[in-house]
Parts: sequence; structure tokens; C-alpha cells
Amino acid sequence: MTCESSLAASWELNYRDRPSPRPNRGHPPVPDHPLAYQPGEMSWGTPEEVERRRRILVAVWAYAYEVMNDQLVGDDVWQAECDAINLDQETGHDLLDFWFSENFDPSTGSWVNSHPEKDGLHRVYMRMKNREQSRGPEEF
Repeated sequence: MTCESSLAASWELNYRDRPSPRPNRGHPPVPDHPLAYQPGEMSWGTPEEVERRRRILVAVWAYAYEVMNDQLVGDDVWQAECDAINLDQETGHDLLDFWFSENFDPSTGSWVNSHPEKDGLHRVYMRMKNREQSRGPEEF
């Protein structure tokens, strides 16, 4: 194969055929989840950072389900992450720490309707959906 034909062949590759810029770090993808989320994957960072990420993720899932009518995860993943939330752990955001302690209920997602930063939840949700649509769920 000549250099020119090799270059032409590389240009003909479909975007989805290219290797992912973010490998899945050895975890197999979860087929029924658009972002291939692995329960318990949030193992790095301080306890404050882990709790902050978990609360954001659960709030975005609740927003997707309750407001956007889009179920991003199954009930088992939802329940596992909700059960893992530690309301005694501070996250560095006093308003949301207080709000979660007063409003969070692991048995439902309706608490998200009174979330003080719904615009932020919407932005994160849209980023997740745009990423899913542009790259495909199997690449996360």
C-alpha cells in the first residue's frame, strides 16, 4: 500500500470506527445506560468530592426523569446511588448541603422539582445528551 492510498484510507474511516479518546478504563460498558456508568466508580477524590459528584449525578438523573421524561438509568442503579448518598457529608456548597438534607428522598425523584439550581441541572443534562448523540453510548 502506498503512502497516498494509506492516507486516503485513513480519511475514509467513519468517526465511530475511530478509537475512543477516553477509554473505559477496563470497565465493560453497561448497555442500558447512555453513559455506560459503572455503579461505585466514583472512588477517587476526597470524601467531599465523591459526595459532590454523587449528588450531582443523582440530581441530573432525577431531573432527566421528572422534568425531561427521560430515564437515564435503571431503578437498580438509581437506588444504589441514592442509598450511597451521605447527607452528613458536607460538599463545600452550604446552600445545596442544607437543601439536600431537607429535601432529598431516595425513594423518589420528585424532590428535584424544588432544586435551587435547576438551570445547572439542565445544562449538565444537555451536555450528557449531546455527548451521547455525538459519540454514541458505547464510547463512554
